[in-house]
Amino acid sequence: MSRKAHKLRARAIGSSRTLRGQVWVETGGRPAITESGADLLEQIDACGSLSLAARRLRFSYRRAWMLLDAMRLEHLLDSAGDPFVPMP
Repeated sequence: MSRKAHKLRARAIGSSRTLRGQVWVETGGRPAITESGADLLEQIDACGSLSLAARRLRFSYRRAWMLLDAMRLEHLLDSAGDPFVPMP
């Protein structure tokens, strides 16, 4: 196959495929933050309120609080609830 034909074929194949991936944080072999936890932290950062963040994500306040508490217990958050690693 010529180089030009190979490029055209690669473009045709590549247009219908999407590369996806997931990244997670583990401590002691267990997930320290879940996708839901990451979404919650993002919403808390955006709106500044656990209650509003829970409503935006359609979580109960209790579920949101438990997720936040679990992340604190996994040492991702300090005692004030702030991430150890600043998020942009």
